[in-house]
Amino acid sequence: MTNPARTPRFLDQVEDSTQLAMGAKVQIWGGPETGKSHDAYENLPRPLIVVDSDVSAGLFNDDRFEGFKRLGPDKIPDLETLVAFLDEFTSDPRWYRSYKSLLIDSLTQLVDPKVAQLGIDNSSAAPAANVDELQGASRSRAIAEQGRAQADWARIAKELTRLIRKVSALGVHVFVVAEERTKFVGNRPGDGEDGAKSSLSPKKFTHAFDLIVQKTSRSEVVVRKSRYRSWSKDQKLTGWSAARDLAPVFGGAVQKGAGLDDFDPATTAHEELMDLLKSLGSDARGGKIPLAKMREYLAVAKNNDAAERDVRKVLNEVRREFGEPLKKVS
Repeated sequence: MTNPARTPRFLDQVEDSTQLAMGAKVQIWGGPETGKSHDAYENLPRPLIVVDSDVSAGLFNDDRFEGFKRLGPDKIPDLETLVAFLDEFTSDPRWYRSYKSLLIDSLTQLVDPKVAQLGIDNSSAAPAANVDELQGASRSRAIAEQGRAQADWARIAKELTRLIRKVSALGVHVFVVAEERTKFVGNRPGDGEDGAKSSLSPKKFTHAFDLIVQKTSRSEVVVRKSRYRSWSKDQKLTGWSAARDLAPVFGGAVQKGAGLDDFDPATTAHEELMDLLKSLGSDARGGKIPLAKMREYLAVAKNNDAAERDVRKVLNEVRREFGEPLKKVS
């Protein structure tokens, strides 16, 4: 029987709602020498834990930056180990109560070998593998192997995004650095003209993040996605200063867009539905959707227990009934 004297007093452990806050989830991607890692080390609140797959933490271990803790590639050598670490991080209070920020630098270094191992090309710009030249049993095997590889990748990606969201829900900021890729050549990342647009950005893992920024140079960026009022999708910014533009996000000084304060979608379909609803608007504010239906649709978009296929049915219903929003002419 448990000794009552040693039983934790839950009364002493109650947290006030003012103590509960979501951590920001930010992804920055771009080419080499654009200052992606610098932006993270300079501005992430401490204490900071770094998953250092790029082995670049040593470049920031000096008097310019506050100290941090590091897990190198010998500790987290692959994507599966990263998932295991994030699972432990979100399960053990000694982790999430000890650190204010988590930096993964870079996620691409962990994704590339997994993509190569599975024999799939995960880049957004690359064509699917061609099996049309095969015949009979060889073609069937190739199709089946492709299907298994894609299913394995989808399972890992889903778990990774779930854990990133969970880290944030525990009040820890998540900062993910990604490299540019166009496509894989022989199941390896391409070079030269074949080396841009990461398999992570801008179309992969997007619903896990509040802000996705592409760095085209140290001082120029394109905002690929934003849940914050300060920026809009595909907005180009010159004179970018992470200390001025990014640090306030981690300090809570930058407000989310209307209706997005508590929005943390479980799937891409949830996010697509929310984006469509906000674009179409309700008839109460000059939009297309009757207010009562808008409330129903918003409830679905915010219901993370709803299966992705069910949310996508609602998404298709909205498109069928009310159409797509007019595209802005730039």
